[in-house]
Amino acid sequence: MLQKNGHPAAIEEAVDQNCVHRFVLQYKPNVVVIEALWVTPTKFAELQKLSPSVKWVVRVNSEVPFLAAEGNSINWIYQYLAQGIVVAFNSSSALADFQVFSTLRGTQVGTLAWLPNYYPPQKVQPPAGHTTHVQVGCFGAVRQMKNQLLQAFAAVKYGQLKKRPVSFHMNQTKVEPGSEGIIPAVKDLMNLTGNELILNPWLGYKEFIQLVQKMDIGLQASFSESFNQVAADFVSVGVPCVGSHAVRWLPAISQVDPGSADSIVAGMLRAGEGMIAENHKALVQYTTTSVGVWNTFLGW
Repeated sequence: MLQKNGHPAAIEEAVDQNCVHRFVLQYKPNVVVIEALWVTPTKFAELQKLSPSVKWVVRVNSEVPFLAAEGNSINWIYQYLAQGIVVAFNSSSALADFQVFSTLRGTQVGTLAWLPNYYPPQKVQPPAGHTTHVQVGCFGAVRQMKNQLLQAFAAVKYGQLKKRPVSFHMNQTKVEPGSEGIIPAVKDLMNLTGNELILNPWLGYKEFIQLVQKMDIGLQASFSESFNQVAADFVSVGVPCVGSHAVRWLPAISQVDPGSADSIVAGMLRAGEGMIAENHKALVQYTTTSVGVWNTFLGW
């Protein structure tokens, strides 16, 4: 996105935090954005001394509830700010929450910022033709806050209303600690209600989009999201997608209460051409906003 706007930019995948300085020497950047919390405050202190002219940014891709799973997250963010490092959130809600750190012991330090995701939508394509089963995609990492089991209940209820069996699609891998019971529970629910669970491997982007296009409807009614890439994938290719209020860029027609299977079912019943159009419009608007925010942040 930055390159398309005529600005020099590069992306590198670091094996560990010791790689960062090598990349700085290679590219000689004015700004370095570190995605997620993996460079220690101590390491940043070294990097700041080695490259004092660089503007360092740590971008946080989680809401506060999810950060609770990372025990060092709050302390590290506090230390980043104390060291004058910019902490940027892809969620405006998380940014608002962290305003409690806007001053540390009465002294203004660091900078809190909002740097949203960028997702260029594809041309909307009609969903694939219907099969005997309703194809419901509930992709993403398997974790409690993703709410897969309750969404599976909603899918079963939806299938009963439509008088069609359901194929409920989930990812088989990326099962996070403490969430090992989710897949067996969903499998039992599907088997006992005459439906089926289809477990999919973690795919590359191109292969995953091809799988997404085979779905009749996407579910992303999770409890905590700062953007939700999978929802954007559904919306981009024209598959109706129902998400929770946590997916804030989705329009009202697609937002549901993640704690209520009946609310999720009601959202699924609203799926259609109107939802597809509204979702796509919302994603385009979000992306346009993102371009402007990044350009402003970088002083362009």
